[in-house]
Amino acid sequence: MPGAISDVDGVEESRKRTVSLLNGPPPIVKTFDRAEAEARAVGGWIAARLKEWARPEEIGVFVRSEAEMDRARAAVKFAGAGAAELTAAAEGAAGKIAVPAIICMFRGSSRGPSSPKFPFSV
Repeated sequence: MPGAISDVDGVEESRKRTVSLLNGPPPIVKTFDRAEAEARAVGGWIAARLKEWARPEEIGVFVRSEAEMDRARAAVKFAGAGAAELTAAAEGAAGKIAVPAIICMFRGSSRGPSSPKFPFSV
C-alpha cells in the first residue's frame, strides 16, 4: 500500500500502520472427503496460529449456514480451544474463538451444501 493517500480535495492521509486485508498471502484452499478430516485440518491450522501469535478471541470460524455449525465447533475443538457462539444477544468471550451462528457474506465455492467435498480456505 502507498505510504499516504489523497482524497479529491487534496487532503492527505497517512497509511503507515494500515494493514490491507486485500493484499496478503494467497488463500490456502483444500477439499476433504469427510467432515472430520476437514475439522482436523482447520483445527490444526488454528492451533498453529494460537501457538505462533494469536489469542483465541482474535480468531473467528465462519460458516455459510446453521447446517455447518457442527463443523465449525469440531474444528475449534480439534484446535484445543473453546468456542463462543455469536448471536444478536451475545458477543464473543475472552479466551474463546468466535463462531457466528450464520454468515452469508459470499460463497467462495460453486459446491452446494449437499456436496460430498468439504472446502476449507484461510
